[in-house]
Amino acid sequence: MSAPSHPDYEVVIGLETHVHMKTRTKLFCACELVYGDEPNHHTCPTCLALPGALPVLNEQAVDFALRAALATHCTVHPHSIFARKNYFYPDLPKGYQISQFEEPYCTGGFVEIETEDGPKKIRLTRIHMEEDAGKSVHDEGGGGSRVDLNRSGTPLMEIVTEPDLRSADEAEAYLKKLQSILRYLDVSEVDLEHGHFRCDVNVSLRRHGAEEYGTRAELKNLNSFKFIMEAIAAEIERQADVLDSGGTVQQCTLRYHPKTRTTSIMRRIERARAALPELPEAKRERFAAEYGLGERDVATLTAARPLADFFEAATREHGDGKAVSKWLLRDVTRVLNDRDLEFGDARVKFEPAALAKLIGLVDAGKLTASVAGDLLPEVVDGADPATLMAERGLEAVSDTGVLEEAVAAVLAENAAMVERIRGGEDKLLNALMGQVMKRTKGKADPGAVREILARKVTE
Repeated sequence: MSAPSHPDYEVVIGLETHVHMKTRTKLFCACELVYGDEPNHHTCPTCLALPGALPVLNEQAVDFALRAALATHCTVHPHSIFARKNYFYPDLPKGYQISQFEEPYCTGGFVEIETEDGPKKIRLTRIHMEEDAGKSVHDEGGGGSRVDLNRSGTPLMEIVTEPDLRSADEAEAYLKKLQSILRYLDVSEVDLEHGHFRCDVNVSLRRHGAEEYGTRAELKNLNSFKFIMEAIAAEIERQADVLDSGGTVQQCTLRYHPKTRTTSIMRRIERARAALPELPEAKRERFAAEYGLGERDVATLTAARPLADFFEAATREHGDGKAVSKWLLRDVTRVLNDRDLEFGDARVKFEPAALAKLIGLVDAGKLTASVAGDLLPEVVDGADPATLMAERGLEAVSDTGVLEEAVAAVLAENAAMVERIRGGEDKLLNALMGQVMKRTKGKADPGAVREILARKVTE
């Protein structure tokens, strides 16, 4: 039995190989494929993505792709789909690559290799067709970059394995076997030096005997068997060092440096994942659980991120999510709607702390809800609610003596109404309350007024 490629860890490798098909013309247009010609001499409205140009699938490319599928024991599907894979590089004039993903033309299959332990089948996940991008040419010393679109639209096969390879030697054996098959089929020159056969390598480690795969890292743009072998060895060493030191391997894309025989991170997926904000569905679930809000309020608060962020900031200042939600969805929304504004608009100067302070003044009995509502438009404009209250003498009247005096005056002016209330017309009490509030300029505590009125009319 062959020795493991690492004494402490099992190496798990999967390969993605891009193969240039040796068709006479490009995948979706009639431009000739001639390598080594002057830049941008083999282009047309279709591969330049000019308006109105329509792609037409190359029959010879389909024939070559089918040969590769049959030779590697794949299942060929009668129905497949080309789609747009969007990304923005200077060498991709369309702004997207025409490729297959959801429904490739074939899946499954295998390539059999020879190992020290005998034959081994390396399973294939899929083979799909796609077009190549152009080529960026960079001047040495940072002088500038240019684009050659002769290669844009070249027909490719992407051949993807399952994670069945366990060493750099097995990866090399698979690639050489695949190269041999494709040459026998006469569907590609399979020349690594000229970019006809390009490989991305996914590498991960797990303890010997473990079932769960480790976190993989992807080595990109390897263009020789020598560099593939060296890059895999370097990545095995890097991941083993991380794990031995108690660290965690992060999913990332790597570049191999032949001179130093080391790898470095091109881009890290986890960093991008960590930068993602909390998405609406998760936010809705959390708002309902954390703040005890109803489904309708939660849906409204989380419909737009600026509103959701304002709500949470105001709640942190005030402490009661339900109270903040009530003011936001009723009073604040009304003020903004009257001005044809919404949260997130640069013209809105309203701060969460200001709303929390306004609600706090109501909670403390210093402002009545009615007066606070009257002040709200100015607070939305940036005014401080406590300052407005003090400057205008709006602090709520809670002194029992003052309230009793106001109630007595109202009762004296409305003796007939008092008698009707005593006769059972309780609803008239609201009219008396309104008069007391008017006499106190809206500053009286409504609860205290009602209690005093109810007591006085029965005396």
